[in-house]
Amino acid sequence: MKKITFIILLLTWLAGLTILIAALTNTFSANIFQQYHFITGIGFIALTGFIKIISEN
Repeated sequence: MKKITFIILLLTWLAGLTILIAALTNTFSANIFQQYHFITGIGFIALTGFIKIISEN
């Protein structure tokens, strides 16, 4: 059960990293995250913190 939870959290983190990279670069022309790159960055930092807290238990 713990391994499955870790894999789900890892996939969520990788999706967040992909969104962060897309928000901070100009790779896509119609990118909704590009306007809110600061909020996207804060969200990624919060996601990383939550994963750290969950994985310590």
